[in-house]
Parts: sequence; C-alpha cells; structure tokens
Amino acid sequence: MRAEWTEDDVALLKKLWAQGATAEAIGRQLGGISRSAVLGKVFRLRLPAAPNGNKAAAAAAKKATAPARRRGLPEPAHHEAAAEPRPKSLFDLTNHCCRWPYRRPGGEKYFFCGVPEADLEAGIPYCPRHMERAYLIPPPRIPQALRPRVLTMPGKARAA
Repeated sequence: MRAEWTEDDVALLKKLWAQGATAEAIGRQLGGISRSAVLGKVFRLRLPAAPNGNKAAAAAAKKATAPARRRGLPEPAHHEAAAEPRPKSLFDLTNHCCRWPYRRPGGEKYFFCGVPEADLEAGIPYCPRHMERAYLIPPPRIPQALRPRVLTMPGKARAA
C-alpha cells in the first residue's frame, strides 16, 4: 500500500479515466492500487464521468440514491437546484429558509442550507430534502388559525 499519489500517478489516472478505463484496470496499471482507492481519488479530484459511459461512474451516481431504494422508499423528487446548498449565516435566515446546519456550531464556516422551501410559521423548519433526513414521521403542519400572532406596540416601528 502506498502512502501518497505522485503527480505522475494522478496524470495517468486522469488520462485512463477520460479514456473510459475501469477503476480496477487503472489500479492494476498504477501498480496494484485497489479499486476503492482509485474511485476515492476520482471522487476527490471531481473527475466527470467518462464520455463513453464508464460503468464505475454510473455505479457511483446510483449509489447516491441507494439507501432510499434499500428501504423501499421512492427516490426523492427534488430539483437539482434544491440539492445545492445556498449557505446562509444565522443572521441571513428568514422564515422560509431551510435551517439544516452544516459543519460544527461555533466553528469556522458554520452555515445553514438556506433553500427557500421551508415554512417556519407552519412548523416546517427544513426544505423537503432535509425533512426526509430529519424525520421518520413528518411533523404536523400548524393550521393558520393556531399560528402565533406577532403583536406590535402602537406607535413603535417594527424591525425588518
């Protein structure tokens, strides 16, 4: 087992991957590197799927929805744009921003999902994608009549 990837190894990996070679074949050509190590490096380098239909890349794409399929759940039906986090700080959140946290609280680069698909007033703090992860049973929606009202003092301006 080797400790590091050399520049020559990475260059050969990129070339062979672009040609559509399998991860196993690339590993053998690089001197006995495991298929998993090759796929991990491909992932870290963010290499696109090979133009001629690399089976390893297709398998990696299917793996993203595998947990839902194993449980017999339908695959999530959300737009690609919703999958991208729109990082927002605590001060940027509104009642319609997803509050799913990323990173450790108090740490550097701590932010929230921020997708504008939540409805905090109705008791829905996350976007549909994060609701699936957060709850086995979705929380009940709060009817409009039971939602708390925001009262303001007469003559006082409300902060925006």
